[in-house]
Amino acid sequence: MTKENPATTEWVGLRPGTSLYPNVTRTMALMLAAAGAYTLFSVYLALQTPTWQLIGQTVLMVLYCLAAVAAGWWARRGRLTAAGLTVIGALLPTTLGITALIEGLGLVMGTIAVTLTALVAALSLPRRLTPRLIWLSVAAGLAAVLGDLYLPLPWVRGQVPALRVAAPLIAGLLAAAYILLVARQFRHYSLRTKLIITFVVVTVLPVAAVGYLTDRAARVALTASADQTLLASAAQTAGRLDAFIEQWSNEVRNEATYADFVDYLARPADQRSGSAAEARARTLLRALGRKDDANIASYALLDATGLNVLDTLASRRGLDESGRSYFREPFQSGMIYVSPIEISMSTGEP
Repeated sequence: MTKENPATTEWVGLRPGTSLYPNVTRTMALMLAAAGAYTLFSVYLALQTPTWQLIGQTVLMVLYCLAAVAAGWWARRGRLTAAGLTVIGALLPTTLGITALIEGLGLVMGTIAVTLTALVAALSLPRRLTPRLIWLSVAAGLAAVLGDLYLPLPWVRGQVPALRVAAPLIAGLLAAAYILLVARQFRHYSLRTKLIITFVVVTVLPVAAVGYLTDRAARVALTASADQTLLASAAQTAGRLDAFIEQWSNEVRNEATYADFVDYLARPADQRSGSAAEARARTLLRALGRKDDANIASYALLDATGLNVLDTLASRRGLDESGRSYFREPFQSGMIYVSPIEISMSTGEP
C-alpha cells in the first residue's frame, strides 16, 4: 500500500500481489543470478591463480550475494524500501572495491552500478531517496571509470584478462534480461519510473557501449602495435643470431684445417701423448679458446672414433662423444654442423 504526502509519495510496505511486488522480486532474482555467476567464475580464477586481488574480489562478491539474498528476503515480505536500500548499499562499495582490485573493469562495473541503482530505486524507494541514490551511483560509477583510467596502481591492482571478457558478457546478459523485464511491464510503471528508465536507456547505456567499443578498439590497436614491435625485434635478433652462427661456422671450418691439429690427429693414438705435436695442438686450442670468453666454453679435438683427445676443459678430456649429433652429423656429411642445445656429460650443464 502507499501513503500519500503533499510533497512525496512514499512506499511504507507492499503486500505480495501488488503491481510492483513481482517486478522487484524479479529484479532481485536477476541481480542475484548475475552476481552468483560472476562469483563462481571469480572462485574458479582464484583457485587457478590464488592472487590476493582475486581472493579479495571473491570475498566482496560473496558478501554482495549475501546482501542480495537478504534483499530478496525483504522483497518477498513486501518491504521494498528495505530491499532496495540493502542491495544498493552493497552494490556501490562492491563496485568500487572490485575496480580497486582488478584493472580494466571500471567501465563495466560503473555502468552496472548506475543502471541497477536507477532501476532498483525507481521500483522500490521513496521519491525523496531516489534522486540522491542515483546521483550517488553516478559518482561511484565515475570514480570507478576515472580510477581505472588514471590510477593504475600496478602494485595493488591485478590484471586478469579473463575477467575483461567475462564481466562484459555477464553484464550484457543481465542488461538483456532487464530490458525484457522492463519492456513487458513498462506501461504499468508510474511516470517517474518511466522517466528514470528512459534516462538510463538514453544516456548511460549508449555512453557505456561507446566507451566499451572505444576501449576495445584502443586495446586491439595497442596489441597490434606491440605485436609489430615484437616481430621486428624478433627478426632483428634472428638476423644477429644467424650472422653470429655463420661467422663462427666459418672460423671453425678454417681452424679445423690448421696444420698442428691435422698433424696431431694423423699420429697413431699411442704416439700422441707427450709428443711435441700434442703440445702444439694444446697451445693452439688454448689460444683459440681465449678469443671470446663470453661465448666460448671450451675448444676440443675429437678423433675419428668420437673420443675427446684434447680439450681446454680438462674434465671433458677422454670422454666418448661418438653418440653426440655434433660428431655424427659432420663425420658422416663432411660439412660444418651447428647442433641443437645439448647437456654436457661431464658438467650436466647446456
